Amino acid sequence: MENLTFFLLGSITVLLVSGAISRKYESKVPKFLKKLRNRVIVSVVLTMPLNIGGNVFQIIGYGTSNGKMFSVISFYQEAKGTAGSIIAFGYQKSKTKNTATVVGILNYQNAKKDAMIAFGIPLFQKSDKESSVFAGLSFIQTSKTNCVTLIGLSIYQKAEGCANPIGIVIYQKDKKEVRTFSIFRWFDN
Repeated sequence: MENLTFFLLGSITVLLVSGAISRKYESKVPKFLKKLRNRVIVSVVLTMPLNIGGNVFQIIGYGTSNGKMFSVISFYQEAKGTAGSIIAFGYQKSKTKNTATVVGILNYQNAKKDAMIAFGIPLFQKSDKESSVFAGLSFIQTSKTNCVTLIGLSIYQKAEGCANPIGIVIYQKDKKEVRTFSIFRWFDN
């Protein structure tokens, strides 16, 4: 609800101000201000959160949801259900389910179940079940069950079991050492 409130207040303000300026000073308004007004309106539309059945959908932006939250490009997501994005640059948190990103760049994921990134450079992944990166550089992965970096470099992993089929691990703390097939591994338990 707070997403919709902020969006509506911002949209109404932008439309009122731009409409008042363009009507009163149409002949005196420079072209760059008209272009700026149009860009602001487009940016408001792109960042508009759509709440459908308690789930929030966005093209670009940030937001919170009592259900699930999905974005094409996200900077901040916090949801009680799943938080998902195609491209993530910031913070993702799910209080009861998963966080999932196709391309994650320098982001933070915190999930009650699984924290997943297909391709990217996650700074921090924390989950109760599994923290995983398909291909990329993972700095810190912590999980109660598994930390997985399929292809790439893992700086720090801490879990019950860690798996790195093709990759390099700098530091790993787990209870099951049989699951790691890495090129280099510094094991500590």
